[in-house]
Amino acid sequence: MNTYTAFNIGPIYTTFIMGRRPRELWAASYMFSYLMKCICDNVPKGTVLSPAEVPWTVLRQGVGLYPDRLFVRGAVDAGDIEKKAWQTFSTSLNIDGKILLDRQYFNIMHATVQAGSDSVAVRMLNDALNKLELMNFPKPESLSEGVMKIVLDQRPLFLLVYGEDTHHIPSLGEIAAVSKKKENVGIWNRFSNLLNNDGAEENAYKETFGEDYKSYHKYICVVKADGDSVGATVTHPDLPQGKLEQISDALLCFGRLASEKIKGFGGLPIYAGGDDLLFIAPVVGEDGTDIFRLLKEISTECFKGVKNEIDGIGLKKDGNTIRASMSYGLSISYYKFPLYEALELADSLLNKAKGISGKNAVAWKLTKHSGSGFEAAFSNSDENLSKAFYALIDETKDGNTVSAVAHKLRENAALMTQVLKTKDAALRDERLKMLFEKILEDRGSSYHAAVREMMERLYDCFPKEGYEAMLYSAMRTAKFIKGEDPKDE
Repeated sequence: MNTYTAFNIGPIYTTFIMGRRPRELWAASYMFSYLMKCICDNVPKGTVLSPAEVPWTVLRQGVGLYPDRLFVRGAVDAGDIEKKAWQTFSTSLNIDGKILLDRQYFNIMHATVQAGSDSVAVRMLNDALNKLELMNFPKPESLSEGVMKIVLDQRPLFLLVYGEDTHHIPSLGEIAAVSKKKENVGIWNRFSNLLNNDGAEENAYKETFGEDYKSYHKYICVVKADGDSVGATVTHPDLPQGKLEQISDALLCFGRLASEKIKGFGGLPIYAGGDDLLFIAPVVGEDGTDIFRLLKEISTECFKGVKNEIDGIGLKKDGNTIRASMSYGLSISYYKFPLYEALELADSLLNKAKGISGKNAVAWKLTKHSGSGFEAAFSNSDENLSKAFYALIDETKDGNTVSAVAHKLRENAALMTQVLKTKDAALRDERLKMLFEKILEDRGSSYHAAVREMMERLYDCFPKEGYEAMLYSAMRTAKFIKGEDPKDE
């Protein structure tokens, strides 16, 4: 039996909701990531199971890569580690030598267990820390003053990370419109200045985009993502000794790659610790690709190393081989929509995605400025459905056609369902062909073909779960991504 200890930090959510702007969310997240680094730095070398050590050169790139839990193999003096970590943390984040932080605000918890293997220890420690988190009590408002100063001001963090007390973190408006950034730096700088001037906002868009001005230039995506089956793997009783460290290394690589991908898209990573991601991004990135393709690239390119590690072990759960993947909650909303509400929505959508059979899913909601909204969710494990959705986006070119087709489908929903219920494949194919020719006036267009493929795939996956509403949401989302005129809002 070995001794194992785990540390947990907080209150993360309570601090997050203090922020109302991207830079404040970034500050809150980075502050806790740095606190965990301070704890890691005071743990004896060679004893940390997870997370993997993040080089300071990487942390200076401005992305917090440390998660909120640390697992150690071996006997350690947890109280001494916390004391030394706090000293480094509190003295580093100061202004003019004045310590801003109150130790009582922060929850630094630890638990110790005896276990025969790493995976069993992690499971036991997680259970213990989950119980300790329930014992948190509300803090007096006076204790949050120093934290508020750091979150709202950010200068201590800018000095720590960038060596200067000023650093530009884009506003929601800048993130939303970033697809124009690469075209002309001078125009972009003028746009940013106009955007932050009261009363000059609409002129900023008209002057910058001209005829290219689309409604998505005023919308942002808040994305919350989580790895599927990672927790089940690292706590599995049959996990070989030594594999936990390898998975931790792969998770660190994933966080770095995902952050680089998000930045290249024009987004802002808020945190990328372990298998969790939270970031803000435009609907259409700097390179012209859309948010759904960014999520796909994060899964297939950035998460590949973690997936290979976990899939290669071949562990089983409930008789099935464990396979790793990523699931996403995606909230698309007007850039003046309350950020904390978008965060809460992304969190609930992620829970919805994680509840889909097979996971590996994306659940999204598009909340229009007018108040209307469209939402849908499906698993990317169904490659036919996934391909159908991307094809629908690609083939969406004329907004009027989308509206006309959607209207006729809704008018004839009962007939559409009866046709799709046809069991004989050849007969269903013939009936669908007649439905599209006679009702939708299809003359062989690629858009009608994409709608039909999406319709069939959704019905096959969700025959009793409102496939019509999901089809309508997918069509409207595709139309929005390809660019609606602002007047169509």
